Amino acid sequence: MAVSNYTSIQLFKDTRAQLGTILQQLAAVAEQRGDEIIDNQSAAAKIANRSGDFRRLLADMLKERSQSVLQKTAFRLAVIGEFNSGKSTLINALLGYPILSTSYKPKTAAKTILRYGQKDAFRVTYNERYAAKNTDIIYTNNLAKDIEEVTSDDANVLIKGKSESVAAQIKQVEVWCRSEFLDRDETEIVDTPGLGSVFEEHKTVTYNLIPEMDATLILFPCDPGLGEKEVDLLNFIRQYINQLLFVMTKTDRLQPHERDEMLSFSKDAIENIIKIPVDRVYGVSAQRKIEGYTDESGFNVFLERLESFLVGSSGVARLEIPFTVAQTQCENLIKNTQLDIQRIDNDVESLREELKRLEEVQQEVEKSKQNLFNIIQKQMGIMAINALDGIDYLPLRIEKAVNKALDEFNKESLKKADIKIQSIINDTVEEWVKTKNESFIIQTQALQDIVENELKKYVQLIDDTTRLQFSDRQADNLNALDTSIVANGRGARLVLNTAKKAGGALTVGVGAAALSYYAVGSAAIPTLLPILATAWSLMWAFPVLLLLPALIPVVGDLAYGEQRIRSDIKKQLSKPIPGNQVTMFEAIVEGYLDKERKKHPGLRETLKTHFDEWSNNLKSEINDFVANLIATQLTQIEKQINDKVTNKFDREERLATHDKHLNSLKMISNEIADLKVAILSMSDTNTN
Repeated sequence: MAVSNYTSIQLFKDTRAQLGTILQQLAAVAEQRGDEIIDNQSAAAKIANRSGDFRRLLADMLKERSQSVLQKTAFRLAVIGEFNSGKSTLINALLGYPILSTSYKPKTAAKTILRYGQKDAFRVTYNERYAAKNTDIIYTNNLAKDIEEVTSDDANVLIKGKSESVAAQIKQVEVWCRSEFLDRDETEIVDTPGLGSVFEEHKTVTYNLIPEMDATLILFPCDPGLGEKEVDLLNFIRQYINQLLFVMTKTDRLQPHERDEMLSFSKDAIENIIKIPVDRVYGVSAQRKIEGYTDESGFNVFLERLESFLVGSSGVARLEIPFTVAQTQCENLIKNTQLDIQRIDNDVESLREELKRLEEVQQEVEKSKQNLFNIIQKQMGIMAINALDGIDYLPLRIEKAVNKALDEFNKESLKKADIKIQSIINDTVEEWVKTKNESFIIQTQALQDIVENELKKYVQLIDDTTRLQFSDRQADNLNALDTSIVANGRGARLVLNTAKKAGGALTVGVGAAALSYYAVGSAAIPTLLPILATAWSLMWAFPVLLLLPALIPVVGDLAYGEQRIRSDIKKQLSKPIPGNQVTMFEAIVEGYLDKERKKHPGLRETLKTHFDEWSNNLKSEINDFVANLIATQLTQIEKQINDKVTNKFDREERLATHDKHLNSLKMISNEIADLKVAILSMSDTNTN
């Protein structure tokens, strides 16, 4: 789908507003009906901390969903590049005015978050050791100068060892500025230290940011182009490929044909050397953009793609769950209103008989649900054992791979051993995971088939008990609303959504980058590879970086012979991590304590934890699913019985109310169908 300049974000905003309104409209109908819902996984349930099922008004849940949708949450965009890649100039061009220093010295040391604000301001938050220096929000008329003073290292002083890096002192600097781009695109930019500087703290700050971002711009200058430093960086972060956009800067230094050749070469290099797919490398001249030559700068094409990238990945993901809630609850309300109309002429005795049948079905389903839980628990235990099988030998396997690579490194490669070793470790872990992945897929598919089949039985059993049967007069009151949605839409969608959420629950707490599925039939099956790889990626960078101070003196003196350097690096890697009893290789599996004595779990604990979470989330999803299949119907039948017994039942008024609700729900259902088209179109923009 072709998207003209700056329309992706506007389409996202319009769609978000429409979804929020639809949820509000559904809440209004649910409030008038007085429907309740079992909602054990909501924030409200956790706050209440009650034993047993958490029952609440459906209207309250829908209102909360609407508020959550309409609440603006900024897209997080990181800008990463080697020192002197044009990073600060590009950010200034995006912002629309100069805020960041463009010095040739490695200035930016702290993580700097740039947000939209009606007045220029900043706030500095220091690490715990320096917390007494924290500032409140400071408004300023000279933002650029003030920011440079608090975020920059004096390179000459640091190189001589006379001061500690700002990166080691400051946790983050928040900046508010009057940028049209930040306001229009609801985006915040995270400026990172240059990776090619001499300071290891700068690298640590940058590497730890990537998993938290919605998108990351990887910058490299056209001269000399994509080099060994960029290749090392991409090898390091390639597990985040779905978050990356590649930008070649300073293209004003090239002739048009040279620029095109360099862009093509860079794309091929990324795909062939690093083995990751790239749709395009974008060429820009931030300097020309700042000078006012936007058409020549390449920024129009780049910004258009950036917007569609943010919306198509993170933006759509933010809408998917509330959209599913709206779609499912609209169908629920339609069916339950139809059932209320069906019962409107039933006498009290008939209603009591139906209530009794439903209560018996509820007991039958509850008993079957407990048997299903036992099966899930058993299958999860088997899968966890299989996933952990052989993990004791993984540290040795990694160590052998690292030592083999070190033996093949030349002196220049040994000098960059930190980044290169990291890539080798990643490759080794991925290879180990791949050997287990096929059996994991089979086991997951089998479990999900069991869950889906059982849930379908529950839906069918309850629908058979409350089969919709309308008289001609009642059918007229439905205003030709499609009643086939009950049999063909609602039940199937409820089952599938629950099954998908059950499968995806394995990645809960691991991070959005782990969500990768193989499509198997109509269900989405999680595989072990992205689960393990992402759990690994969240803890893998720091163990090596902890050792960097020990490695730097070893590899920094080129007067050493290659064999001496290799030997010294191997010795350092075989020693326990400072403050731990495990080496770096063992820490990957067993975990470690960082400098602040904070525990970082290894793969063993991470896997055990997430199998437990998967099991608990799956059972919780099933529990809520089953309870909500019948809860509203029981409540409405009891209400009708009570109203008729106490002579509070006005048939014509009740019928008119139900008819009004169905008319509203029909219009909402049509709006939801249109909304689905819009969301799908935004997803498509991310592939173009």
